[in-house]
Amino acid sequence: MKIKILTLLFTLAICQSGCNHQRTNSQSTQKKEEIREFLASSLYQTTIDSSQNVVSVFLRLYESRQFEEALDLYLSDRASFILAFKTTTERYDFLQEYIIPLIDYYKDEDEGTSLLIDILKLELSIAEGVIIESAWKVIPEHYGHLVSYLGQVYIEAGDYEEAIEMNNKIIEYLKKVDSPDSLDFGLTLYNKGYVYSIMGNATLALEPLMECKGIFEKLNLREHQVYLDCIELIKEILK
Repeated sequence: MKIKILTLLFTLAICQSGCNHQRTNSQSTQKKEEIREFLASSLYQTTIDSSQNVVSVFLRLYESRQFEEALDLYLSDRASFILAFKTTTERYDFLQEYIIPLIDYYKDEDEGTSLLIDILKLELSIAEGVIIESAWKVIPEHYGHLVSYLGQVYIEAGDYEEAIEMNNKIIEYLKKVDSPDSLDFGLTLYNKGYVYSIMGNATLALEPLMECKGIFEKLNLREHQVYLDCIELIKEILK
């Protein structure tokens, strides 16, 4: 039942975002109303209550220092942890506080990285569903951190193409919410240039690094470690 409800929630997001071009407007509206009626039903509420009970069991296990048992519960019933929280940011905070540290401690590097990517990709899909639905009018509070963190995990996994994609998402996000001369923009451009340099693509690395250099100089942050690293990387590329 929990999986069915998750499927309905994703379908609703697709309908609302206008991504299902095969449906007519009337069909899409009808489908949305059918889903909303189900989500307002007692059966749906019962499932939410059940999911919240699972989270309560997790917290009891965690507080009694039964950390592995708590992690096993999460991994065996992730649907409950998706449904139990009222907002995507609330759930992401829970992941950061409890789940990610447990994965880091109890799973080996390869398995832990694979799990993190799987978990974070799902969280990103849900967050982007909210953004698409609202045409960037509603951006989950955790979105920027989520994309940046997933990008770092991709770098650790050696998946540089995906890391660049996350970097581009952050740039698009910052264009909506920040100044093009902000520190965050400079840091993001450095990360992009750094990843391209790891990939051995000096041409693509140089442009964002030069932009990063300009931003840090404009902000008078020539002593910042990222600025110093950026200068060194530029020198290496231009040798």
